[in-house]
Amino acid sequence: MDGLQRHVLIELKDLTKSFGKNVILKKLNLTIYENEFVTLLGPSGCGKTTLLRIIGGFERADSGAVFFEGKDVANIPPHKRPTNTVFQKYALFPHLNVFENVAYGLRVKKMDKNVIQTKVTEMLKMVGLEGFETRSIQKLSGGQQQRIAIARALVNEPKVLLLDEPLGALDLKLRQEMQYELKRIQKETEITFIYVTHDQEEALTMSDKIVVMRDGDIHQVGTPQEIYNNPVNKYVAKFVGESNLLSGIVKGPTKVKFDGMTFECEQQGFLKDQEVDVMIRPEDVKIVALGRGKIDGTITDVIFKGTYFEIDVTTANRVYAVETTQEYPIGKEVSIRFYPDCIHLMEKI
Repeated sequence: MDGLQRHVLIELKDLTKSFGKNVILKKLNLTIYENEFVTLLGPSGCGKTTLLRIIGGFERADSGAVFFEGKDVANIPPHKRPTNTVFQKYALFPHLNVFENVAYGLRVKKMDKNVIQTKVTEMLKMVGLEGFETRSIQKLSGGQQQRIAIARALVNEPKVLLLDEPLGALDLKLRQEMQYELKRIQKETEITFIYVTHDQEEALTMSDKIVVMRDGDIHQVGTPQEIYNNPVNKYVAKFVGESNLLSGIVKGPTKVKFDGMTFECEQQGFLKDQEVDVMIRPEDVKIVALGRGKIDGTITDVIFKGTYFEIDVTTANRVYAVETTQEYPIGKEVSIRFYPDCIHLMEKI
């Protein structure tokens, strides 16, 4: 969509919300565009589910506003908003079969039975459950039930689908499969998805845009690549992916000092002698022969992760985490190095 005018679907302006003395959201501002897959990412208690519920109309903000296509929806109830919600507990009707679960919202709207037949059949095909129409809900697997919940929400053709950790109850392999399925469904339907999770892998795999939250604040909004490669602070760097995090001092426009040495880096915009946090991703740390790198150390731990090795290199100042496809023996003395574009500087918080 670069270079194209994107249609603003939702605007959140100065949203605040408290429960008793607990401040859950702190003057949040966020813009969500049409056809985006947006993930609200953060630990438990950061406010992401509360924010989702305010968008859906299940909670009211204490102050601030929610706009759908420029219209304030503060007084519009959930069933009249252009949204549908999929919860972690799918809330399917156990006494109805697959077809009737998906058709429920259409029947409430009193749609023509032929239209209902067509829409439900198309939706079941989209979620890979064509032919399951007469199956009992209670005889479906967790993954199949989750697909039915998604089909039931999407058959009403909402402009926005809200998903509150819907994969949390699934096992790892099925959860990973459903990540790709959800992204496919979102692209095919061109419906905006707003997805809540604490799982960084889910966020990186599915999202067009990630909103990283903590304690009721938004710390960073960006693409998965921006969030991973250019975190704005130490919190985001720690929460999204593995990191070597350390303190440094800026020594020039493209120089930073840490571990007693000065390194070239590509980032600019910091003041000379400014204290900064420094991030180096484990996959960007290279192990080389002793004396051939910038810092000498000893390999003190090796863990095989399937497609790579997770290695600890203990130096005079710290332990560096390294990810590499080459195996090394514990106790081997080595050097490590990293290139200037792999040293990321961040404002201290």
